[in-house]
Amino acid sequence: MNSVPPPSTDQTTPRRSEVDDWLISLTPTTESLQPEDIMSSVSWRVTVPLRTLRLRERVRAARSGTLVLDRSGHAAGSALKRARRALHSRLTEVAPVLLPSRAATGFSSVSLEELIELLTAAVCSSPNKADLWLLMIAVSGCFPDQAQLLGLWRDLRGVAGRDASMRILHHCGVWTARHHSRMRSMTLVTDQPVIFVDSTCRSGSVSAIARITRGLATEWKKVEPVTVAALDSDGVALRALGSAERKRVFAWNQGMIAERSDDQESAAAPSLVVPWNTTVVLPETPSGLGAETLAALARFSNNRTVALVYDLIPSISGHLVDRETSLRFVNYLSMLKHFDLAIAVSESAHTAFSEYSAELATQGLVGPRIGSAQLPLTRLGASLGDDSKQKPGLSPTTAPEPDDSPSRAENLPLVLTVGSNEYRRNQLTVIFAAEVLWREGKRFRLRIMGGEGDAEYSAVRDAVATLSAAGREIELSTDVTDDELALAYDAARFTVYVPLHDGAPLVLAESLAWRTPAVTTNYGSTADLAAAGGCLVVDPHSDDEVIAAVRTLLNDEELSLLHREIDERPARTWADFCSDVRTALTDESAVAR
Repeated sequence: MNSVPPPSTDQTTPRRSEVDDWLISLTPTTESLQPEDIMSSVSWRVTVPLRTLRLRERVRAARSGTLVLDRSGHAAGSALKRARRALHSRLTEVAPVLLPSRAATGFSSVSLEELIELLTAAVCSSPNKADLWLLMIAVSGCFPDQAQLLGLWRDLRGVAGRDASMRILHHCGVWTARHHSRMRSMTLVTDQPVIFVDSTCRSGSVSAIARITRGLATEWKKVEPVTVAALDSDGVALRALGSAERKRVFAWNQGMIAERSDDQESAAAPSLVVPWNTTVVLPETPSGLGAETLAALARFSNNRTVALVYDLIPSISGHLVDRETSLRFVNYLSMLKHFDLAIAVSESAHTAFSEYSAELATQGLVGPRIGSAQLPLTRLGASLGDDSKQKPGLSPTTAPEPDDSPSRAENLPLVLTVGSNEYRRNQLTVIFAAEVLWREGKRFRLRIMGGEGDAEYSAVRDAVATLSAAGREIELSTDVTDDELALAYDAARFTVYVPLHDGAPLVLAESLAWRTPAVTTNYGSTADLAAAGGCLVVDPHSDDEVIAAVRTLLNDEELSLLHREIDERPARTWADFCSDVRTALTDESAVAR
């Protein structure tokens, strides 16, 4: 605080009984429930047979003299001891950085009450909200949100000693009781970057953002030690990962695609991860309360905060996404305005977020600096084939046979479109273009591959079913493996990827990495990636342009030209991408904050 009065002559150290009473008050209890409330619950009714059996066992034990008496008092005492140890451990973890002058002597022998007094005095005499942010985590076992921290900051104004200590305990206790966090342990991370991998570690997803997160974390780890962290089950703290979750980040394989973390796995994570005076990197969007938790971290802590940014689709093309995604993104933007740096993965994203950052001046904020990192061109299933893959002009799988000759379906040239089942992927336009060309007599097969996407959006599935029933060579594959997708890229004559709006066009990058030309959208991130060659760009809103481009690439001469352009593109790897991200951390040419 800026002006703290000298300690009063009253006792400055909280009494043990006060701390114990505070810890006991945080214990979950059902005492506030009335008997009729309990007896009307579903759990009470369905456990009647079990309770009846248990009662009979207790009666028999009482008659035989073997009944074990209730030891709830002993259990409560044991729980209190464990809660005291957990709190002391968390405070000891932060004490060296909040009390550097005493760090050499250590804190393990300092009592819990004395430690609370010392840390309270240090925080109350500091003008830095980061110190209070850290102490609140140590006391509560949770990360504070902005309102909670500012409320305590104001409540400490003009108080000191035991009064200040008790105010800290009571403010933090609300959070601790709500999120059952009094027994948590914590680890302070000061010497390595912390990478946020919450969504990626919880499932075996193969989404573009999950691929980018895995690629960045894996390559960064090769350069220097990193800590990866996820949100706790309530979204109010960063936590360490379980072993299965770490494998999904650093040792992902196709057998993990269907995996999902359960609450038990998340709860079993060993410790909170608390970054301090280091770099926190977000390659993905937090969910739930995570955005508010990380907004407070960015605003009040002494960490450098960095986010990878892709697009503003939920904000400026809200009709293309569901309501939940839009609301989540609004919270994300409210968090991002407190970040130090936003690294855009395309020129269009750089422009969009530069304008977003500039607009924050209307809120009295300077906004994040905007840097750049270009996406890699890397293959899926790189063991399939080799990097010198050739696609001769006349091959059974790449060139149409004469229109008047019969052909087996597998020998027809393959046109591939990849993307999750969402309206903005614009796959209906691709299907329509294919139908027009089939009516013209062109011979090819169309394969649509990608994730399930929006379960309520059935237009693509319905169109495929209708055309397939009519005898068209069209196929829809969902939740495919990397090997299946790699084989499709390898076999395809060309791909068609014409989204209405996209921020991370890894589909296009992967197609080019497999030396497979593409038809793609003529604006945004896809146009940025297509500029170096290997693509025909079209207006995705124009059926005629998409039809003409597909017709053109069924011609060998034009296809050969695009192959030469792909060969001349500069190579890009995940290591290059990671290097760009790390360079952007210190790049003063980024849009200044």
